[in-house]
Amino acid sequence: MATQKLSNQRIHEVQQVLASYVPKLPGTDVNLLAALCKAVVTSVDLRDIRRVTSVQLVEQLEQVLSTLRTRPRGEVNTTVGVVP
Repeated sequence: MATQKLSNQRIHEVQQVLASYVPKLPGTDVNLLAALCKAVVTSVDLRDIRRVTSVQLVEQLEQVLSTLRTRPRGEVNTTVGVVP
């Protein structure tokens, strides 16, 4: 199967899982999880994760998302320092 077709098929499968997915971790933003899933599926060689079901993929990526610091909408992060 062509890579693009595999990618589209896997994205569709993941979207179906996310449609009924109940997050396992408190505070999980399902929209961020969906965006992370799509980004991963479109950027990895799907042959490397062919033995991972879409449900497992979503659950594992929820764990990854929990380790990332996200900023609330509207929050601006800056760093101030002295330029030598």
